[in-house]
Amino acid sequence: MKRKVRTLVTLALLGLGGLAASDEKSAPEIPGLPDDVKPRLVLSDSFEREKLTKTTEYPGEWRSRDKQVANGHTVALTDGRLVVKHLPGKHPLIVFYNLAEEDHVRDVALSVRFRLEGEEDGICVGFNGENSTEGHARVCGVKVDASGFGVSDATGKGEHPQRSIEAAIEPGAWHTVWLVIRGETATVRVDEREPITLESKGLACVKNTVKFGPSKGGSIEVDEVKLWSLGGR
Repeated sequence: MKRKVRTLVTLALLGLGGLAASDEKSAPEIPGLPDDVKPRLVLSDSFEREKLTKTTEYPGEWRSRDKQVANGHTVALTDGRLVVKHLPGKHPLIVFYNLAEEDHVRDVALSVRFRLEGEEDGICVGFNGENSTEGHARVCGVKVDASGFGVSDATGKGEHPQRSIEAAIEPGAWHTVWLVIRGETATVRVDEREPITLESKGLACVKNTVKFGPSKGGSIEVDEVKLWSLGGR
């Protein structure tokens, strides 16, 4: 039976770097993290596989939406990179990963290694989550483009708290963006640039989904995504 366009399609990642616990020797230098917090690796994916395959398994796979792909956007694996191409004038294509229930957590650290195609391109990275007062919610979102990067708390309605900074982010080069959320504080850093922080009540909800995609027209490439649990439920 043919699926409706609004049905979620799983982009099953063959050979997906599975869920694993980190040890002290492999623990990264996460921006702004105190020494007494021990990160646990929840997700590590370097996209080293040949193709994406549709499946109905849930959770724990990268997904997109049929309707977005039908609009002409494309998501494909190419030489160990996940390439997401977005058509101008269309709603941006978001690729997301639903965490297993035992990995839903309040405090998190996320790193995404990416490359922008051109001066007009950008990437958005963030989470969906559960808020005790508002139910399912979009949570902290980070946007990076050639002119700099910023962070916002997207929970709730009305104006969203946000901060941004100007910085030269070179298209065509590889960069790493960090998003670290502890309680009501989000810290964002791109490569070794000065980090920015945002204080907002909505950030303290439990996160259940990782997501990224182009924030403008054009395309982005991602060759590594890592997520650590820092505790808190």
